[in-house]
Amino acid sequence: MLPNSSRSPKDIDLLTAEVSHLLDISPDPSILVSNIDLGIMAANAAMAELTGYTRKELLKIGLDILLPGIQSILTDDTLNLELHSLQGCRFELINRRKQKTEAIVQAKALGKDRRYSVFRLTPFSRNLKNKSLADHEAFQLDGILALVQIFYQSTLEQALDIILQVGKDILDAESLGIYKIDSNHPQLKAVLLDNPSGFLPETISTTDFFSHYKDSHFSPPFKPPLSPLMERAAEKGSSFVISSPLNDTNAISGLIVAMGSEKSPAPDKKVALAGMKLLVAATEGVFNNFILKSNLNDRLTITTLKKAIGDTINKYIPEGILYLGPDLLIQQVNPSAEQILGYAEQEVVGRHIDDVIIGTDRLTPALQDALENIPTHDLGQLEIHHRDGSAFPALIQTFPVTSPESDKIQGILIFVQDISKEEKVRIQTQQLERRALVGQMNAIFAHE
Repeated sequence: MLPNSSRSPKDIDLLTAEVSHLLDISPDPSILVSNIDLGIMAANAAMAELTGYTRKELLKIGLDILLPGIQSILTDDTLNLELHSLQGCRFELINRRKQKTEAIVQAKALGKDRRYSVFRLTPFSRNLKNKSLADHEAFQLDGILALVQIFYQSTLEQALDIILQVGKDILDAESLGIYKIDSNHPQLKAVLLDNPSGFLPETISTTDFFSHYKDSHFSPPFKPPLSPLMERAAEKGSSFVISSPLNDTNAISGLIVAMGSEKSPAPDKKVALAGMKLLVAATEGVFNNFILKSNLNDRLTITTLKKAIGDTINKYIPEGILYLGPDLLIQQVNPSAEQILGYAEQEVVGRHIDDVIIGTDRLTPALQDALENIPTHDLGQLEIHHRDGSAFPALIQTFPVTSPESDKIQGILIFVQDISKEEKVRIQTQQLERRALVGQMNAIFAHE
């Protein structure tokens, strides 16, 4: 469904944009409303034009501001039922200039939990000219309302199935197929096919596609030159065939095809092509939406894995690691750094590095180099102080941390290695070597 606690703000913005795109297909002022707080979630261009507000401004306005009295309608069972019927309710809409416009408002609740509704407005002057709403317009409105659901499905298959069912309804089609170009073969392959009478093929060759289906087509009449789909429709007794290409970043990437049963009459050409335009917009939006989601999920998986690897290294590496901001204030230390220096992380975060690593004057030049994006792999052996005041030998390295998109310095990593044990072993080894040498010399003198 619509935004919930598990969705990120970016997801919510993406879904709202897709819903607005669908609402724009309707020529009538339309808005998507939360039934919980009557907040406006999305609006089409016609609504912005009618009210004088921008779309962003409409998202900040409560429905009761635009349509005074809406709350009393919604709490009255009889009036609420009328509002959600084709008859609708008559309201005085308040525009940005505080002027009133009479309009017929129709609402349709979405989904099983009915948490959201689409409100469609027909200004009263227009309503008088068109006293009765044409059946196909009402049907296409229902289709738009149903298509709003597609962007809130958990799988691509569920979203495409909604498009398929809506397409069959608004076109009164016996068969409907959604085809995508197969990257492994020179053909278009059906990704979803409702084909009870076998009117539609499983695949369409790219040669036929670029020869016949680059533009939208409607038949009858079935006049030469016939496309393969027109020939197939005539051969199998289909009453009509409609096709429209799918576009992906200005490149044709697929096709939607609908065929009618032998008994059903062909629909009005203008209405049918408008319906196909609606299906194409919804299908392209769904594919783009799920591709974006897939890419984001892949990036999130990679980022999560990299973070897990980094956290593991940070936790178990024997060297102490301190992360500084560009201001040289400590932002993070690992467990080894806590042990080596004698400070708990919460004690040093926010403190200047000079307050923690004490006893050497060679660190400051290395930090200045790091701020200029120059790493220092070896400062040589230094003597620094533990928190308790004791001094110990250490090896220190400094590395700049830059933004992936640029060379801008984000911080500095300091690696600290306590070499007390190594130094102790080195001194002991030197002492043993000296004793051995003295022993050898004593033996020589004793022999002489």
